[in-house]
Amino acid sequence: MTQAEIMFAVRANVLAVLVAVQSLVGAVELCSTDGSSSGQHAFSCSQGVIENIDITHQASNNFTTLSSTPGLFGWYDPKICSGDYCVFANRDIANGRGMSVISTTHNLQKIRRTQNRLYEQDINKSAQDPPPYEVKNLKGKGLRLVANRTIKRGEHLMAWSPVLLVRKTFFDDVPAEEQNHLLAAAFKLLPEKTQKQFQGQLFVANAGSSRALKDIVLRHSFETDLGWAAQGRDEYHYASYPEVTVFHHDCRPNVAFYIDGAHIHRTNVARKIQPGEELTITYINNPLQSRRERQKMVKKWTGSECSCSLCSAHKDVIKASEDRLKEIRRLQAKLADHESTGVTKAMIDRYIKLYKEERLETRLADAYELVATNYNYLGFSKEAKKYAMLSAQAGAIEGGREANNVIAMNILAKDPEGHYSYRMKAKKGTL
Repeated sequence: MTQAEIMFAVRANVLAVLVAVQSLVGAVELCSTDGSSSGQHAFSCSQGVIENIDITHQASNNFTTLSSTPGLFGWYDPKICSGDYCVFANRDIANGRGMSVISTTHNLQKIRRTQNRLYEQDINKSAQDPPPYEVKNLKGKGLRLVANRTIKRGEHLMAWSPVLLVRKTFFDDVPAEEQNHLLAAAFKLLPEKTQKQFQGQLFVANAGSSRALKDIVLRHSFETDLGWAAQGRDEYHYASYPEVTVFHHDCRPNVAFYIDGAHIHRTNVARKIQPGEELTITYINNPLQSRRERQKMVKKWTGSECSCSLCSAHKDVIKASEDRLKEIRRLQAKLADHESTGVTKAMIDRYIKLYKEERLETRLADAYELVATNYNYLGFSKEAKKYAMLSAQAGAIEGGREANNVIAMNILAKDPEGHYSYRMKAKKGTL
């Protein structure tokens, strides 16, 4: 085949794909995923049920070849847009897991800059084989992730790349009907296996009754920042990781997670987990919130108030927790103020003691950092080194070894007395 014939064939394939996708989007009005007795799901629209359209088959069997070169033919732009928001898809990214994006062209370029990391061998699977957990259908709770052996603090559990990224402002800027068009197209452009994994989010206990794609995205996604904000607006995106939805919320969880610079969701064990114990994460960003504030935040995401062991405990247990949180907040405000006076070793010891009693194991890095810094302010270099090392260890679990606070605490631990903070308050006369 001549070069001219090859180019003609490529153009024909691209045109066929575009026609297939445009015909799909013209048909999907007010679409949702509709459950059936067999446990399978299809698209349900005002006109009825849409067949499982095979875009690759309608276009050409060569579509897979056409899109198999990341960075060259990998990203597909079907020209399905509403204002600045467009659908983009890459069916072979992350070793065939695929990804769809609803965002601006500028944001797509940011994603492409880090996409090579999505081909690393340690992601999109359990970190161990066999995994130290299993999914169980617990009576009255639905699908839950349960430990099948003792899991030690610091063990890495899993890492997953997103299958769908949607700019947060999309839901404010785009009319509801057009949102449905773009979401449906983004879903159908995912590989079939990934579509089924996405639909699996309907079966977790907190899935709710809605089958609308928008509700699934808003209920189960995490937020990730693409950075380099434009026109005064941040670049936070909803990121969907279907396999992670089996983790349920607990105000005092045993698993920490973070989303790295390539938007990979990583989970690590924050405290020792016993066989048969459920693995949980938290939806709460601020662990020092009161029970009332936590209930409000959880209800916003799941539609119901939190029923974790702490929130559903006896009133005396809840009161003791509320009292500890109030004292922690008071002490933290004083320790975080570099100009505060009257800070003592006993005060620092009391702060970290309360933190541990409150079972805040997934948020220890910041607490240890505050303790290490204040010990160094007072000239206790031995204690400062100890807690700086503990902070770095906790920070690696909570945010990765390359996190800024991990680097900062390693520097402090290496030479406390040569650090800028050593006896800083004594030098300023603010003891």
